[in-house]
Amino acid sequence: EPFVAVVLYDPIPCHDRFGSLMIENLSRAGITSRKGRNTRTSTTSNNDDSNTTSPSQQQLSLVITRTLSDQLAKLTECGFDIATGCDMNDAYNYGVIPASDVRRASRCEMLDELEEFTLLMRHYCLAIGVVGYGRSKNDGGRNSNDERDGSLEGECVGLRLCEVGEDSVMGFKKGHCTIAHRK
Repeated sequence: EPFVAVVLYDPIPCHDRFGSLMIENLSRAGITSRKGRNTRTSTTSNNDDSNTTSPSQQQLSLVITRTLSDQLAKLTECGFDIATGCDMNDAYNYGVIPASDVRRASRCEMLDELEEFTLLMRHYCLAIGVVGYGRSKNDGGRNSNDERDGSLEGECVGLRLCEVGEDSVMGFKKGHCTIAHRK
């Protein structure tokens, strides 16, 4: 059966000083401003403003989704059945990024300041959301999402992308990622 998956790589400024500086610097560069951008407007010809978003109501994802949990909640609130993610520091250190790539990256000059690199990596995330599990015809239609702990049985292709553990397709490791389910 078909499924849809989305992969996000987004900043998560959290609620700390580094995150505040991220937002300040991006604001100074004009990146967080809606000024000059097209906004959603009504397509009707009458004066009904119900589909118009005023500038005061607009907030960018950077401001609204400040944590990994916020990012996962955004996915499940948008209709994804399951979402799994981790900050990029955990992705780098615990299996999402292949060990060969980690070794190659660690030889780069920019990694001389490991503390700064770690801080930066903790403020970005990798998240995957899946809707429509994509069950294969061989699983007999079982609902393999019963365990809710990240171990997904059966051959649900879409759910395998969000699986956590040693057999995770994406490399998500228990204790180093977060899982959210649609309510």
